[in-house]
Amino acid sequence: MEREAQPGHGLPARRAATGKAALFTLVSIDKTDHPGGSQCGRPGGAATELLGCVDTGDDVDLAEVFALESRFILYSIEDLSGVSPLLIFLEMPSIEVKERLIREEAFIDRGARMVAVLGSKVLVASLETAETFMKATALEAPIEAKEWNLSVIWNTGRCGSTLMHKALLSAGVGSFSEPQWLDQLCFTEAEQVDADLLRRAFRVCWLLDIHLLRALPSFQAATMFSLNPKTSSWLRNVGLPISDAFPGLRHCFMYRACDKVVESFSSLDAATVPECKIQAANETWKQKGPSMLHPMMSGNLEPLVSNQEFPIASIEGLGVARRVLSWLHCLNGWRTMQDSSEDFAKAPVVRMDEFVTKDLVKREAVLAEILVRLGVCESPSDPRIQAALEVFNENSQKNSAMGGAKKGGLSDKCRSSIFQCIKIAAPLMSGVEVEGEGSNAILPGSLGTCAAEAVQPSLKKVRSD
Repeated sequence: MEREAQPGHGLPARRAATGKAALFTLVSIDKTDHPGGSQCGRPGGAATELLGCVDTGDDVDLAEVFALESRFILYSIEDLSGVSPLLIFLEMPSIEVKERLIREEAFIDRGARMVAVLGSKVLVASLETAETFMKATALEAPIEAKEWNLSVIWNTGRCGSTLMHKALLSAGVGSFSEPQWLDQLCFTEAEQVDADLLRRAFRVCWLLDIHLLRALPSFQAATMFSLNPKTSSWLRNVGLPISDAFPGLRHCFMYRACDKVVESFSSLDAATVPECKIQAANETWKQKGPSMLHPMMSGNLEPLVSNQEFPIASIEGLGVARRVLSWLHCLNGWRTMQDSSEDFAKAPVVRMDEFVTKDLVKREAVLAEILVRLGVCESPSDPRIQAALEVFNENSQKNSAMGGAKKGGLSDKCRSSIFQCIKIAAPLMSGVEVEGEGSNAILPGSLGTCAAEAVQPSLKKVRSD
């Protein structure tokens, strides 16, 4: 067995014996409040670029990780497209800190790095070992017996999805907001591995994390669980694999006007990304233009590449232009999934305008319908709805850079170009209606809107059944 300690970052080289996890010690942490850490890269990078560890040379039984009051979380999945995929478990300082991570931190991916301490245990197990352990200990039994209610809150980002996460927690749901392993499966691996491997990875990661959550006394009796991913522009790649991994999985989609989503992300970038990095990207954008984004325009959005009237080139910065296309792909991916899957077709859809409306009667009605259709509440009079409404009184992202980022302005020219992009692209997407010459959009079935009943015949049949 290899016993030589190698401090610093990098994928742990040693593999544990069958049925065990290799034990490492945490020696460095990138605590930058950004999904990509100090490098400000895209979400879903290797956790070993953010955490450094040394090898103790010892192995532990994987069962120890899942003991009552376990302080471990499943942090990441590494090298899924490689020869031997790995799972990395990270120890929290206490069960109280672990509980706060779930309940109070807006995003687990960076929140776990914020609260972890040097000297903590890091456990590394192969995907195969994890799957064998799950079967041997019947961790999949509640899923197979349909005893648990599972849901995913797909979203465009910056649209109230974190607020929904907090509302679900208040209603008694074990909600996971943007764990690192979910970023990796959606952002990094979605286009690199086949659908069956993605299905296996989703099943292992979420089930193990659920059982680690249930190791906390306050979640021990939980039977409802939800995932809150980052912006879902990759939905068409992962929607079916995760649905296949969890038959009966429920879905919800949240969205917001494109320019407001882009503006919010831009203000966050301005607050967290070095200005020189943003300027360098914008200089490259000036030189190369839309050709940098052509690979993003796939499927039924591909005609935009040759559409001379599509004004993406007039948008002033690369980050803004990329966000516009991500928003389009997010809505397009959602509509594609709804057209191909009955489970997606019957999902509640909500626009941020109606979700956070100042009309409190309407807000309660919208939230109640979401929670009832997700199976969280039994009826609109369920007292858990009132508990969920309480979270609307606070900043759901107060512990993160997103919560403190100041509003960044888009120029009138840039905003006008975004509106024109939406107006031209919308007819390529099934059922998407444009409002205000591109200033807003509305999806079929959106709760609290005139489109609430503008649903497909298949969805009406589902409701009648």
